[in-house]
Formats: sequence, C-alpha cells, structure tokens
Amino acid sequence: MHVNALNPPLPTAVPPTPAVPAAYRTQPWYTAYMDALFETDRKRVGERIKRAERLIVYRERELLGEKPGSQEQRALSNALHALRALRSCFGV
Repeated sequence: MHVNALNPPLPTAVPPTPAVPAAYRTQPWYTAYMDALFETDRKRVGERIKRAERLIVYRERELLGEKPGSQEQRALSNALHALRALRSCFGV
C-alpha cells in the first residue's frame, strides 16, 4: 500500500465502549455536588456548596472502616477540592 505523506490514511475508528457509571453516582452526596457545580443562581450557590460539603463529609465518615483509596473515596476528595475552589470563586 502506497502512503502519501501529505495525506496519510486515517486510523480505523474504534467503536466507543459504553461507560460504566460508578456506583457512587447514585449517592446523595454526588447529586448535591452536581447541584452545586451547576447552580446558576448566585444567591443559591453558597447553600448548595454547604449542603454538598456536609453530605461529602458524612459519606467520608461512613467509609472510614473501608479499604483506603477506593474510587468513591478519591471522588469524595476531588469533590471537596472542587467545592472549595468554587466557594473561593464565588466568595461564599
């Protein structure tokens, strides 16, 4: 097969694999976290952040006895960091 250097062949498309949703996405903390991230009303964002933080800390306490480093524990930590950044941006 002759390959033109100016017009190389495109790679064969690989069909996307269906994303397997993480089990924690059904947890109340995750819903509250998403609500805080996507709140458009500046008057409500502070309360959304507080609620999400409370639920995240509560869930972290529930998981204390489990093996550290689980996917959900990493997600909880990342969510708290994101909420702190959001809180800083909005000054709440």
